[in-house]
Amino acid sequence: MLRLWLSVLLLLPLGGTAAELAGECIDEPVFNGSVCVYQANPRAASSVLLVHGVNGSARFDWERQIPALAKGYHVVAVDLPGFGASSKGRKAYTPDNYAQLLGFIAERYIDRPHAVVGHSMGAVVALRYAARYAGPDLGRVVLIDAAGILHGVAISKALAGSYASRFGDNAFSAFIARLTGKLLEGLEGMPVSPDDLLAKHPNLWMRNDPAATAALAVAAADMSYDIATVGVPTLILWGEDDHVAPLRTGQVLEARLADARLVVLPRAGHAPMREQAAQVNALLNEHLAHTGGRSGRARGAQEAPTPHTAERVGHCRNQRDVTFSGHYRRIELRHCDRVTIRDAHVGAIDAFESRLNIIDSEIASDGTAVTLEGSEVVATASRIAGDVAIDAARSRLDLAGVELVGHTAAVVARTTTNIVFSVSTLASPHHSGYRHGFHELSNDRL
Repeated sequence: MLRLWLSVLLLLPLGGTAAELAGECIDEPVFNGSVCVYQANPRAASSVLLVHGVNGSARFDWERQIPALAKGYHVVAVDLPGFGASSKGRKAYTPDNYAQLLGFIAERYIDRPHAVVGHSMGAVVALRYAARYAGPDLGRVVLIDAAGILHGVAISKALAGSYASRFGDNAFSAFIARLTGKLLEGLEGMPVSPDDLLAKHPNLWMRNDPAATAALAVAAADMSYDIATVGVPTLILWGEDDHVAPLRTGQVLEARLADARLVVLPRAGHAPMREQAAQVNALLNEHLAHTGGRSGRARGAQEAPTPHTAERVGHCRNQRDVTFSGHYRRIELRHCDRVTIRDAHVGAIDAFESRLNIIDSEIASDGTAVTLEGSEVVATASRIAGDVAIDAARSRLDLAGVELVGHTAAVVARTTTNIVFSVSTLASPHHSGYRHGFHELSNDRL
């Protein structure tokens, strides 16, 4: 295939002057097609690589960032194969293949320190590129409303809850959210997750629909290793009103990445770089200009579980919308709905026929840290540690960015219990390492 040059040169105003955004399409070795690359200010000392999302393109997604960034940086933006002016076809548009392509682009166009900025699907691609294909010149990462990351069941439940919440804060919306979760977890043998769909229907890769293929691949990707590997300072931007990628994903990324800072943008949806360009540009420039040291909330070294000695005991009986924060020796829940445990240090939790949400908390015990009977737990960016981390019966757990440590067992399921793990870790005599998947347990130990 002959090299194809884009004849279009765009004039972008940069503080009263004009800068050329020059584009060319070249042969690429990953998808064996052509990829279109755009550059501005190629003589700058540092580079920024921009990666768009599903159904996007370099010039559309980043039209309001390129002029601002080109004032001080060499900007490289790419139309990912399957999108924009790049080749389209029946290809495996996966995060790994896209990240490998970015490696090819960086080697060809970037010979200096650089950062990578990705939106939605592009944020997942940027994260994989940073973990597996970027060299030592990569200094900064920016993730904007990253798609995927959480397990497919967790994402589907979050989207169902977001939809149901539009009916208001009432029993109907709560019923819809709970029913959706049960349906997603209960269709045994049905292809309800992206992993199952790809395994049972490999012809999906062969559909001539790059957007559908790329979106499915992002949803199926396990990013546990990538998140654990990336150590460079990372800025995470999230639209407060994003109904496509749940904010919980950003909270997990901030907790699990080695050096990350999450900024939530009020009144912004899934594409804040277009909706609130001025604020996003200011945050990008601030992050990219910072040199040396850490810029985010650093994840500390892992420590042995330390049982908490606070004397306070929290109680909930037949209540809803109760919040616990701070230090507790124990929290006991009986027939309670929508309990939130946030920014808390707790010795033990005992929940019976209750629904609770654990956020950015630690539960540590010499014995059993969390005991559940007929309960539902959504835990995010938290640590649960004990002789037994979780003892559960007739319960459902959705654990995202959670560290489970059990000296005897991380999870003991006395009767049927369903667990969805998203980019979590587990350490026990039975299992150790990353955990990302759906499990139905009965008389089992993890």
